[in-house]
Amino acid sequence: MPLPDFLIDRYKQWSTNSSKKEKKLYEDLGKNGQKPRCMIISCSDSRIVPEFIFKSTIGEFFTHRNIANLVPGPNKTNDNHATIAAIEYAVKSLRIPNILVLGHSN
Repeated sequence: MPLPDFLIDRYKQWSTNSSKKEKKLYEDLGKNGQKPRCMIISCSDSRIVPEFIFKSTIGEFFTHRNIANLVPGPNKTNDNHATIAAIEYAVKSLRIPNILVLGHSN
């Protein structure tokens, strides 16, 4: 199945406008790697967009989203390995100093 037209159109708009304005930033991130200031664990809910809420720039946040912004406890058996892996990568590899669990209601 082909991509919906609205995705193709928005990508073309981004490619034409945004990517050129931020070309130096993308080049710097590609050359030097990412150095996020904060990891945000957020809900997958489409109404919650951490990057918009905190007005971030590209590369500023390392964001992990899952249903209900769950972070399993240390002794829990669960299938949420992706969250644990993301946290471990953020802390050990990226050395991110701050982790925010962003919850919401309604």
